[in-house]
Amino acid sequence: TPRPEKLVVDFDTTVNSSPTDISGKGNHGTLEAGFSAADKAFTFNGSSDYIDVNLPPELDGDPTLTISMWVNPITLATANGQYDTFVHLGQNTSHSKQLQISYYGFDGHLTIGGWGQSMKTNDASAAPVGVWTHICAVIKPGAWGTDTKKLYINGEFFPTTLSGSGTTAIPSAASNSRLVFGAVIDNGGSSYVHHSNIKMSKPQIWSVAL
Repeated sequence: TPRPEKLVVDFDTTVNSSPTDISGKGNHGTLEAGFSAADKAFTFNGSSDYIDVNLPPELDGDPTLTISMWVNPITLATANGQYDTFVHLGQNTSHSKQLQISYYGFDGHLTIGGWGQSMKTNDASAAPVGVWTHICAVIKPGAWGTDTKKLYINGEFFPTTLSGSGTTAIPSAASNSRLVFGAVIDNGGSSYVHHSNIKMSKPQIWSVAL
């Protein structure tokens, strides 16, 4: 059983319609998205919505963490250069300074990614449109690979392949180093890109590999 003090962010949408962190760490978010009471989920419109959170210090550097969320895509990207970002940590400036879970439209990959390095599913059915899917990424420090970046879909290990190489060094919280759900903050920290058109329920981040 994971220790409660290792829960860093807990937006429990079954009890809150806003990104109110009930982990006890006070990592509340700013809601620039909708909420579906029927689904008990945040709704992101794919063009302007996001939830922005001051990056918790537990997620700096090359962290150990677990990201858990329920996602129901309304649409998914289909073209080269298009990404649906479910969650992004850090700074969108180099491959080492970020971690994200996203869907890449060109080849239909759900990924644990950075910029220039990712663990790819090679399976477009990993996050099907119109279906609630539980996505969990277990991250450990060190060089990217199948031992340090693992993906679980609906509670089962989901094989991935490595694309690129490197390690992670997420900068501490700044205007352009954030925790963002549903999008990515730009390099200058003033706008958001790579939005997703999804519903999201119960996102949680733990500072431990579950």
